[in-house]
Amino acid sequence: MDFTIHMQLEPRLFVEVVDAQDPTMVLTDVDTELVKLDANGQPMHADDEQAVTKFGAAAAASGMLIEIPGNYALRASLPNHKQTNFLNPFRLNRSCWPVDRPLKVTLHMELEAMLKIVVVDSETE
Repeated sequence: MDFTIHMQLEPRLFVEVVDAQDPTMVLTDVDTELVKLDANGQPMHADDEQAVTKFGAAAAASGMLIEIPGNYALRASLPNHKQTNFLNPFRLNRSCWPVDRPLKVTLHMELEAMLKIVVVDSETE
């Protein structure tokens, strides 16, 4: 008796964000988003539920399920900092995935501290 087992790939993705100056320092508080791009390289409309995958500060242990094939870009934000290096768009397809585990993408960020200054008129306060 012969059996044929059909398996379908579940494209799960982990995103890890590290400091570009010290790649051993994982930035766990960074909110990351995987943004799906259209054929022109522009972000898809927000009303499309597959347009943005929010990983948040910590992705689920099993990784986030995403749609392939597709063109994507990563966005990251951290309070009181701004992302100074943006990852160029990249294509994810079936051949990108390892056979035995989810795909892991590491984003190296150069962060620059921002100082918020509020000016108040002393006469009106």
